[in-house]
Amino acid sequence: MKKDERIYLDHIFGKVAKDSPYDPGFVAKIQKSRQDFKKGKGTEVTLGELDALCK
Repeated sequence: MKKDERIYLDHIFGKVAKDSPYDPGFVAKIQKSRQDFKKGKGTEVTLGELDALCK
C-alpha cells in the first residue's frame, strides 16, 4: 500500500497518522464536524438541492 493510500484510509477510519501531511487542528475540526452530524446537528443536502444551488 502506498503512503498516500494509507494516510487516506487512516483518515476515513478516524485515525491520524503521525507522519500525516495534514494539519492536526484541521483534522480535529473535521472529526468534530462528523461527530456533530451524527448527533443530529447540521443539514443534509440532496444532490438535486446542491445542483440547484450551483446554477
